[in-house]
Amino acid sequence: MNFDKFYEEYSKEFPNNKLPSREFLEWFIGFFEGDGSFIIVKRGDLSMVITQSYDDLEVLNYIKNNLGFGNIIIQSKKDKTYRWIINKQVYLKLLIYLFNGNMTLPLRFIKLSMFINKLNEKLLKNNEFSIKIIESCKLPSLDNAWLSGFIDAEGCFSKSKNKFYVIFCLAQKYMANKYILETILNLFKNLTSLNKGKVVQHSKENTFELRITNKFMCYGMKLYFDKYPLKTIKIIKYNEWIKFIEDNINHNNKL
Repeated sequence: MNFDKFYEEYSKEFPNNKLPSREFLEWFIGFFEGDGSFIIVKRGDLSMVITQSYDDLEVLNYIKNNLGFGNIIIQSKKDKTYRWIINKQVYLKLLIYLFNGNMTLPLRFIKLSMFINKLNEKLLKNNEFSIKIIESCKLPSLDNAWLSGFIDAEGCFSKSKNKFYVIFCLAQKYMANKYILETILNLFKNLTSLNKGKVVQHSKENTFELRITNKFMCYGMKLYFDKYPLKTIKIIKYNEWIKFIEDNINHNNKL
């Protein structure tokens, strides 16, 4: 991932701020691709939004504190949901410089391109330079924190004591994103040296799911998450999940 343009423009806008770390930015892009939204309303207003439940309000503060901008507001008192939102053009441009050329999901890239085109219309009408869209997507990697952020948004860690089983799953809509799930599965296969897991059709229409149920492969994923930890409250469920697998492996080794 290349953050040169983002860092250059960020330093101009916030000369006294510490630059956000590469690991945070990698995680943030993955998290935004999972839970973020590019909003274009009919009257032309633009915004970027991440919505979370009250339980994960802290992750919105984490994002705001690391980036140094954005507002956190109540979205629904009834549902206890909050949103981190930016709509100032200077901040929108900063995040476009961050996302441009660094996104992974094909449909997210299309949404970003539409968003940039709409902003470019405003920039040109104001006699400002437009932003060139970088026509490429990145593949997932275990050498950065993107996958940690994406799993923070979309991943699920489940277990059962009654009849021992564990499962890691990650679902995405549309055939265009199926290849990304297959790539992630292959990364974990290579990491653990185990040829387990599969990407299958989900019960929901036009949705696919990466599913890993082999306990040794699930436990081997710890090598990645130890290096790039989860940031949301999902870390609690993940830690319980890993401990559950570890206890089972240790118990069976003693038999």
